[in-house]
Amino acid sequence: MGNDLGLQYIMDGNGNYYTLNASDHLVVARDREEASVFTFFEANQRIGGGKRARFYHTISVEELEKTEQDMIGESEGLEHNDEVITLKKCQPDFEYNIEDTDWSEFVNYFIFLATSARRYQDELAKRHSDVEKEICDLLHYVELYDLTETEGLKAMVLLKDARQRRRGIKDEISRMEFFQKMIGTSANVAKARGFLTELEKLGNRKYSPRQLTDLFDGMESKLTNRELHKENHFEQVTDETELLVINGADMEDQEMSYVETIYDHRENDWLGFAKQQMEFYQNAGQYMVNLQIEIQEIEQAIEEVMDKIENANYNVTQGYKVFRELKDLRNERKAKVKELDVLRAMTECFDLNSMAEAYSYNVDEINRITTKEACAME
Repeated sequence: MGNDLGLQYIMDGNGNYYTLNASDHLVVARDREEASVFTFFEANQRIGGGKRARFYHTISVEELEKTEQDMIGESEGLEHNDEVITLKKCQPDFEYNIEDTDWSEFVNYFIFLATSARRYQDELAKRHSDVEKEICDLLHYVELYDLTETEGLKAMVLLKDARQRRRGIKDEISRMEFFQKMIGTSANVAKARGFLTELEKLGNRKYSPRQLTDLFDGMESKLTNRELHKENHFEQVTDETELLVINGADMEDQEMSYVETIYDHRENDWLGFAKQQMEFYQNAGQYMVNLQIEIQEIEQAIEEVMDKIENANYNVTQGYKVFRELKDLRNERKAKVKELDVLRAMTECFDLNSMAEAYSYNVDEINRITTKEACAME
């Protein structure tokens, strides 16, 4: 940690500098020029004092600049060569220590990020919409009124501020899209949950004596505590976010009770179920597009019938026939709109591609388990 009470940069173990985004959160800066400068107290307040602080450190702006000047002075006394003095030479020796990793906390935090990403994207979209409206207001303000120099300067300052906030929000939206597409997929969340399950099993292992069973009799109360840092792993999210409970990791002190389900006492085709879910998520998006196209075609047909009614004179029989055609079209449209609304309600909380990917992974895993069991029986 930097111990200078002057201005500080915030860095991580990989030498990245940090700045503040539109939400006033720490994000990686492109370079030192883009990095935010903090007072000593503000920097340490943002880093905090918990486990999160292990990933960050501060470095004094004055100390860093002095180090660079010393290096430049030293380089002037050396013969010229192609060696480039890089910023990394000025950075303190600091690395992540993998031995200090709390794997449950690490994976729980990843699951929290992945499952909260959609909600955060919706919040970012609203902020982007709000700042776009500000920019629109300012542009109309400049366009519609004859402004004094003072008023014009004030408008330009406000416009610049709004544009900069808009840029920060758009960059954060891009970062979230990269995260969701490349890392925070439903398949990876499923794998992370599986990791936590295996980790829990690892902590609950019991040794079964092979030969010297008498030696182990009555020793349960003297078991060595191998989990010195065991703790429940929660991510408490307030307001509109729900409490994330990962694989029942918080249920250790609660007694299990048997409650009858629809799957008890029957042969369940889990592979068939997983395939059905995979096919649903693979096709639901395109099917909704197809429904929208069909609804548009029906609406066009209704419009054509309305034009006929407007421009033609019908007798009773002809009029009833046209009335029946119009009624059938409207009923067909109503049914498809209802189906589309139901599908939207079923899928609005999911990334369809990610869910399809997750169930595809599940199908492969079930096939692998089934094949493994079949080979074992042989």
